Amino acid sequence: MLSLQEIYNHSLEETRALVAGILPGSAWHTAGSGQGPIASRYPIRDSGPVGRAGRGSWALIEAPAGDMLFINPHPPCCDD
Repeated sequence: MLSLQEIYNHSLEETRALVAGILPGSAWHTAGSGQGPIASRYPIRDSGPVGRAGRGSWALIEAPAGDMLFINPHPPCCDD
């Protein structure tokens, strides 16, 4: 699983394709919202935003040992 940050102006599909191009060899799945998408080699069952502003993401991932909750926080910065 990858916690990505500062992903602006790119869809989840564009992000998935970029990750697959850098780390080939298996299917990649993406989910999330805001500036913090999640990429996983395992299927993503569900996902949603984290925090009031929705900058981060969470995903329920179908890992080999069972479902895993993966959280990608994105704390505020600067004047945000």
